[in-house]
Parts: sequence; C-alpha cells; structure tokens
Amino acid sequence: MRLLAALLSLLLTFSCSPRSTVPPPPAAPVPSDPTAPGMVWRVSNPETKTFLYLAGSFHLLRASDYPLPSPYETAWTASTHLLLEIPPGDATSPETKAALAPLLSLPPGEKLQDRLPPEIWASLAAWSQHNKFSLNNFQSTPPWLAALTVTVTTAKFLGFDSSHGIEQHFAARLPGSGKTTEGLETAIGQMSLLKNLPPAVHQAMLQQALMDVDLLPEKPPPSPRHGGKATPKPCTTPSASASRISRTSKKSSSPIATPHGSHASNPS
Repeated sequence: MRLLAALLSLLLTFSCSPRSTVPPPPAAPVPSDPTAPGMVWRVSNPETKTFLYLAGSFHLLRASDYPLPSPYETAWTASTHLLLEIPPGDATSPETKAALAPLLSLPPGEKLQDRLPPEIWASLAAWSQHNKFSLNNFQSTPPWLAALTVTVTTAKFLGFDSSHGIEQHFAARLPGSGKTTEGLETAIGQMSLLKNLPPAVHQAMLQQALMDVDLLPEKPPPSPRHGGKATPKPCTTPSASASRISRTSKKSSSPIATPHGSHASNPS
C-alpha cells in the first residue's frame, strides 16, 4: 500500500468526500527531538567532489513533530536544488484540478456498491455509520479514492495533516532561498495510475484500509477537548512513505548523522 500512502496529501486537496463530525484530538504533547538522526543519507562522488542528500519524507505530520531532526536542516542548507515527488504548486493548479475532476468520480450511472463484494460494502457502511459519514456520498466515488478517504480521515483524526508534511515544510521555504526545484512525477500521472489499476487491486486497497481500523487501539488517549474522556475509535491508521532527493554541486563536507544501521554510499 505504499502508493496509497504516497498520495495522501493529494487527497486532502482534491477529495470532495464528506467530513467526519468527530473532532480530531489535539496533537500529542510529545516534543520533537532535533538531535535524532532522522532519515537522511548523503551520497558522494569523490572524483567530482559532488554529493546529494536522500531524505525520507512523511506526507502528514503534526505540528509537535517540529523542529525536524537536524540532518534535514543540514541537507537543506548545503543544497542548491530540491527534487520532490510532485513539483510545488502542481497539485493545486487550475489545470490539474480540471484534469483530475473526471478521475475522481465513477462514470455516470455507475455506483461504488456495484463494484464491491457485499462484505466490503458492508464494512464501508459500518465505517460510515461509526464516523457519521453519508454512505450515499460514496456511491459516485471510485474504490481507490474511497480507500484514501478512509485513510486520510483517520490521519486527521489523530492530529496528522499534510500542511505539516516534510515536503510542504521545505517547499514553503523555497521562495527567496535561491534554490531551484522540480518534481519526479505529476498529480495527474499519479491519479491516472491509480484509476487504471485492475478492479481487484481497487477492492484490495479499500479492504485493507478498512481492515486497518481493527489494528488501532479501541480507545485513543484522553483529550481535554473531549472533557478528559476517551474519544471514539478512529477509522484507520495514518501512513507515510516516499523519499526525496536534495542535490548540490558544492564541495563535499563532513558526513551528517544517519539512522543507525544505514550509511551513505559512493555512486559507481
């Protein structure tokens, strides 16, 4: 389900699914640790004296997850070019939104219920009732988008949001930084890929998203926002994935911290 996780932030922009009426709890009061190693690797070429940074990225984080571990800032400061999964602004451009509109709905006359086995539809109905969603609003939704809706709804319930994602964090710092940027893919390309997956894969995506509900604790930690009482069980788990590359042509400097058991390697 890595591809599913990689598109979470796009869903927050383009999904027109109904909102849950259960308010999300505040971010967990666990301070971030800027001294943690993070998920940042440096790959260098001793012959050309160039190097790049490969940084792991979470699409959804909490405000309390900042500041990020210091290797991220080291990579940002040392780099002149930022390479992201999707170019900044691509997902929100009018052209992209117009092109995505037909991808986010089933063809006229088709219903989601008719594309799903009875047991998966029943699970989605139970999830909708628990989270006060209108099941009818799913009828025009493709199965893969329904799966993303379930996943993103729970991520937001748990306090995670794309506005705090690592990519958004650094993309917002690009203006005035003097750094150049580009993307590996496009929002339209990613959504088209999802749309064209086999029906069996679409069903499996939704089934897995609904099954993840049962992997969560029955009672999340108490929240002052709910009077100290346990909040209802959220609907799915947040997920994160994907990697980003930030590269530079500056002369190599001392290695930055890397996760335990990992290392930077020289390109052949």
